[in-house]
Amino acid sequence: AHKRMSATTVALDVACGGVSTAVVSAVLNPTDVIKTRRQIVGFSGASPLDMARAVARADGLKGLWLPGLQATVLRELLYSGCTKGLYPL
Repeated sequence: AHKRMSATTVALDVACGGVSTAVVSAVLNPTDVIKTRRQIVGFSGASPLDMARAVARADGLKGLWLPGLQATVLRELLYSGCTKGLYPL
């Protein structure tokens, strides 16, 4: 038997799914920044840790978090929120 979910429950599931994934993506954003920088400049023998140090020296710690953070968080709020929140339906 299929149990109907209220609109409030669905909205809460969507919000929780989006926020939880957005937080994880925000915390892990530096790994994405390093990966992207390595792809742009070529792998040139620099390790990911070397690349992180270079970014931090050039742009400060915000250079590891801010590039792409807004787009990443918005994507996760929308995409993951809907994917995870609407899955039970």
